[in-house]
Amino acid sequence: MESQLVSSKGNVEVWTKIENGELKRIDGQILPTTFEWNTDQSTILNSVKGRFAAIKGEQQWDFSVADLHLETQGNALVSNINGYFSSQKGVVFTLADSLSLKPLFSLSSLYSIALADTIALIDANAQLTELSASINQNGFTLQADIQDIGWQEHNEVAGLMDLQASIFWQDKRGKVVLNASDTEISSQYYFSRVLPVRTISIPVLLDFRDVQSGDTQHSATNIIIKDAFAEIDGLQMDINSQYASANNFLSLAVNILPFELEKVPTLLPKHFIGVGTNRFLKNAFMGAGRVTAADVMWHGALDGFPFDNNSGVFQSNVSVEQADFSFSDGWPALTKLDINLFFENKGLVMESPSSLLDKVALTN
Repeated sequence: MESQLVSSKGNVEVWTKIENGELKRIDGQILPTTFEWNTDQSTILNSVKGRFAAIKGEQQWDFSVADLHLETQGNALVSNINGYFSSQKGVVFTLADSLSLKPLFSLSSLYSIALADTIALIDANAQLTELSASINQNGFTLQADIQDIGWQEHNEVAGLMDLQASIFWQDKRGKVVLNASDTEISSQYYFSRVLPVRTISIPVLLDFRDVQSGDTQHSATNIIIKDAFAEIDGLQMDINSQYASANNFLSLAVNILPFELEKVPTLLPKHFIGVGTNRFLKNAFMGAGRVTAADVMWHGALDGFPFDNNSGVFQSNVSVEQADFSFSDGWPALTKLDINLFFENKGLVMESPSSLLDKVALTN
């Protein structure tokens, strides 16, 4: 956390109703209550205000919080909450109406100035449409639906709109299911164009835990994606991955279903394969052909590419059938080419069992 609380001021008014010596009702309001945080670069101001009421029933207290305002750096979030409390079930509450989460994003500056700057640059937004949670002796549980998640492209961050999320949480573990349909990915940095998205379905398992390293303890996050599916720019793919924040290590496996070869030149990601390799392949695949199998594998630290010290590997295998392939303008093209391409880090190896060079049959 990159901030420190330097001052706070609470301001609450409470009224109670007592009958026959028993507390029956509580009403009150939170007058502007302020918090001031210092970071290395700025001072961040938060304030909270709202009204609340609680009524005692036969077995529980029913409560509501109305016109709850949470303001950060001039961005205000307004919500209403209903719930109840009992000794058996603990505290249970729900969100009364949907609200925009954009004002909350500015709170990320309390944890990371760099993260807050990135969120501001990509203009992230989301709408919380459903929220229910409970807190009791067994821990904390939450269920939420978030709609209209989106952000703009900025440098290495690709843009995406109209994403939906369903969240199921218990204590330090949870599941987030991400879905999108009929939208697009803006990715000039990687692909120099916009990629149409027909569908995305990604189940994400998250596990937050404390890790002991010598005499110090720090928080770590494990993220697992299992049996995800996406259809992007006509490509259908299955995705499985696991990421550990403790060492910034990613294991990723992507299997891509067969597709027409003419898509290849527009799908070669800049910055992940060598400039020369990228240019050669864009010029080489000039016409007919079909990719019958393709897979991608990453195993190593996210910042380790191209893994010159053998600390990880990026690999991709692609099988092509009946392709047209041009070496250069001065050479005759290969036709009816069957070829296997093997990428490893920035390198490329190609093997071909058969083809035609002009009218000459080639093998191996």
